Amino acid sequence: MIARISLKLKASPKTSPKANPAFDSAKLSTPAIRNVFALTLSNKFEALALDDDTDTSLESTWNTIKEVYSQTAAATVEYAKRPKDQWLSERTWNLIGDRRNLKQQLLNCGEYNDAVLKNQLYRDLDKLVKRRARGDKHNLLEEKAAMAEEAAKRGDSRAVYKITNEIVGKSRNVNGPVKDASGKTVTDPLEIAKVWTLHFEKVLNRPRPLDPPDIPVTPCLNLQISNEEPSDVEISQAACKLKNGRAAGTDRISVEMIKASLSVCMTVWLTLFASIWKSEKVPDDWTKRFGIRIGEVKKLADLDFADDIALMERNKAKLQDLLNTIRENASRLGLKINTEKTKSMATTDYPLDMKCGDSTIEKVVEFRYLGNTVENSGSSEREVQQKIGQASGAFNRLKPVWRSKKYSLKLKLRLINSNVLSAFLYSSEMLEVESATRKTDPSLRKQLPSEDPEHRLEGSRHKPDSPLYLRPTQGHRRHPAT
Repeated sequence: MIARISLKLKASPKTSPKANPAFDSAKLSTPAIRNVFALTLSNKFEALALDDDTDTSLESTWNTIKEVYSQTAAATVEYAKRPKDQWLSERTWNLIGDRRNLKQQLLNCGEYNDAVLKNQLYRDLDKLVKRRARGDKHNLLEEKAAMAEEAAKRGDSRAVYKITNEIVGKSRNVNGPVKDASGKTVTDPLEIAKVWTLHFEKVLNRPRPLDPPDIPVTPCLNLQISNEEPSDVEISQAACKLKNGRAAGTDRISVEMIKASLSVCMTVWLTLFASIWKSEKVPDDWTKRFGIRIGEVKKLADLDFADDIALMERNKAKLQDLLNTIRENASRLGLKINTEKTKSMATTDYPLDMKCGDSTIEKVVEFRYLGNTVENSGSSEREVQQKIGQASGAFNRLKPVWRSKKYSLKLKLRLINSNVLSAFLYSSEMLEVESATRKTDPSLRKQLPSEDPEHRLEGSRHKPDSPLYLRPTQGHRRHPAT
C-alpha cells in the first residue's frame, strides 16, 4: 500500500526552568503540625549523627542540613498551593455534586421513560445551581465593595486598585516595548533584556572617584564582644529576631522552619556555625543568586543611588551653589547627577538658567513629584484634570459590571463610591478648583456637589454634600448617578 502523508511541523514553545516550589510554612503555626515537624527533623538528624566529632567539610554539612529540612518539610507541611478565591458557598458545592451524580445516572440510564424523567430533573437542578452561583457571585462583589470602602476610608489607593482588578478579572501587561540607544522600538523579550542590560551597564558602571572623601576613623571602643565560637544562646537570640513571612532563599528553608526546630536541632546549627567560624568561609549557596538580575546571567549586587531630591531656594545664586555642593559631594562617592532627568522650575517669570557641570538643566513650567503635578503658577487645574482622568479610567475598567444585569443598582452605586470616586477624591482636599472649571468642565460637574440651591435634586436620597449627589439639568429627566 502506498500512501501520501502531509506533515506540518509545530514550533515547540520555549520553556524556562521552573524554580523550586516553596513550602507552606504557614502550617507551622498549628501546634500539632509544628510538633510533628520538629520531632521528624530531630529523628532524622539523630540517625545521621551530625555533630562536632563528625569529620565532614563545610559544604557537606550544609548540604546535609538542607536536604534533611527539605525532605521533612515535603512530608509534613507539603508545598504551598496558590490560593484561590472560594466564592462558591458550601451549599452550592453540594448542589454541584448532586448534579454530577445525576448526570452520571442519566448517562447510565437504559429505559426511555426513566431517561426523560432524569433529564428533566437534571435541567431543574442545573438551573438551581446557576441561580445559586449568581447569588454567590453577587455576595462576593458585596464583600469586595465593602473591602474597597474600608480601603478608601484609610486612603489606601493601592488596595482599591487591586480590588478593582480582582473584580474585573484582568491584569495589565507591564512588559511593554522599549526603545534602544538609536531610538528604534524593540518588542522581542530577548532584545528588550539586552537593551536593559546595556542601559544599566552604561548608567551604573561608574569609575572610582578620583578624590575620595576623607572619612575620619572611628576611635576604637572597648566593646564587650566575645571572640569565642557562637553559642546556643546567641543563635537563639538571632533566630528570634528574624521576621516571619519572609521568602525563603535558594535552600527553601524559611524562618518559620528554623524557629520550629531550633530547640531540638540546636546541635546541628552549632556544628554548622562552628565550622564557619573556624574556616572563615560560608557555604556557596549563601553567596549565589544575590542582587538584581539584568539579562540572562549578570546581576547587580552593590547599588548606591539617591532619588527624589528637591532643592528649594529664594535666590538663584544660592540655588546654584546648593546644586554644585551636592554634585561635588556626590562625585566624591562615585555618584553622578542625571542631568537628563533633572528639571528646574521658578514660580515667577524670572529666567532660571541652572548649570550642572557642563550640562544645562531643562526649565519646565510643571513636573510630577511624589505623585502630584506641581505648576509654577500655583494652580491646581492640571492636577484636577488628571484626577478626573484617573476616575474615568477606574470607571472604564468596571464596564463589565455596569453593563451586566446580574448586579443591582445599589451594588453598582457602592462600587462607584468605593472604586471610582475614591480615585478622584484621593489627596484632593487641598486642591483649588476655580469657578470657571466648575462651569465649563462637564465631567467635573458630575463629580463635585452643586452650590446652587435652585438646582438641588428635590426628594433625592443623597445629601447635597454626598459624592453621589448630581445636579439635574433643567428640561431633562432625572437620571441615577453614573
